[in-house]
Amino acid sequence: MIRLLKSGFVSAFALAVIMAQPCQGKNLEPYNYILALQKLQDQVVHGNSQAHQAQREMLELMARDFSKVKNSVWQKRKNAEALLIFMLSGGNPKKIFELLKIKNRPNLPEGLLEGALAFVTGDRRKASELLEPLVLDEFNYNVAAQLAMVKAALHQGEKNDKSIELLNLVKLLKPGTLLEEAALRRSVAIAGEKGKKQLFLKLSSAYSRRFNRSYYVDDFITRFTYYVVRFANGDHKQFLHQAGTIAKRFSRRNQAVIFLTIARAAILEGKLHLAEYAGQKAIGLVPDSPSFIARTRLYLGAANVVLEKLEEARHLLERIDSTRLDEQDRDILRTALMLLDNIENTNWPDVEDLEPGSKHKRQDNKLVYKTKAVARAEQLLVQANRLLRVNTEYAK
Repeated sequence: MIRLLKSGFVSAFALAVIMAQPCQGKNLEPYNYILALQKLQDQVVHGNSQAHQAQREMLELMARDFSKVKNSVWQKRKNAEALLIFMLSGGNPKKIFELLKIKNRPNLPEGLLEGALAFVTGDRRKASELLEPLVLDEFNYNVAAQLAMVKAALHQGEKNDKSIELLNLVKLLKPGTLLEEAALRRSVAIAGEKGKKQLFLKLSSAYSRRFNRSYYVDDFITRFTYYVVRFANGDHKQFLHQAGTIAKRFSRRNQAVIFLTIARAAILEGKLHLAEYAGQKAIGLVPDSPSFIARTRLYLGAANVVLEKLEEARHLLERIDSTRLDEQDRDILRTALMLLDNIENTNWPDVEDLEPGSKHKRQDNKLVYKTKAVARAEQLLVQANRLLRVNTEYAK
């Protein structure tokens, strides 16, 4: 059978096995490896960065050791399920390719391994064909949760309601685990894509309470900030208050990332009051980071330019160390300063001096004057966007 000391990754595996069960030094079957792997994965989503590296090492170890297992071992249902979970967890599927060619395949329902293999190799049509007929209630909770994740992915986009239903099942089956964390992240994206603002906030709030230290938190932040900017239209004070409450559950650094990402996207989409709000929230969050300071001043200053808070804008923009910005942000800085100079150096006529005449006539001229001013501001914004040449559709 499989022995612990066969591997070069002893330290990572030993850590996982110790957490899983007191069997170090004994013969281990494939399902023992899965128990240990899942313990590592659970540590990953609760902030243990060392566990993330150990997880990768362990998957490599499992691939090596599983390649040496006798085919008869896979006739035990628990071991066959372990092989399936291994592959769906990111393990090398080479062993599955081999086992599908033999007469006595692993003890799993017909089509399950083939369907899972089709999924991990990108053949969604075949995966749907083979996996859709399977009834999740017929599997233990570990396998059912893994298959629910796969089915949710296959339904996403075309049957989002069904996808959400399956992800809810995952959360019920595997609370506090990597699978729940992944299900929550995916649910946030689906709710955002469907335009369900309150569901988006509810799921984001759950994630921020349960997994704010996850190794994968950056992926959540990318999705969260994208949909905050997308949803923030019109009277959005209550929405932003709720989004701000969610953001506060993360570390100060991640709060800064959230608000700066929102501010930058809002600038590029012309949502200037949102950019101003997010820029103000970012102030002082990471006082020891020159890069964060430079970006905070940039986005808040750029918003103030177009909102005609010119004195504040000049104060912020001229204090920026441009060496702390990437090339795209330096473009934003150049554009903001160009707009500021353009506005400050234009001699707008006084409304009362436009044309003598009656009060009614002056009011008409005032309207014309305002219309021209708005048109000029829009032209400047178009010019700014051409200068920036930045794709605002950042990762969903």
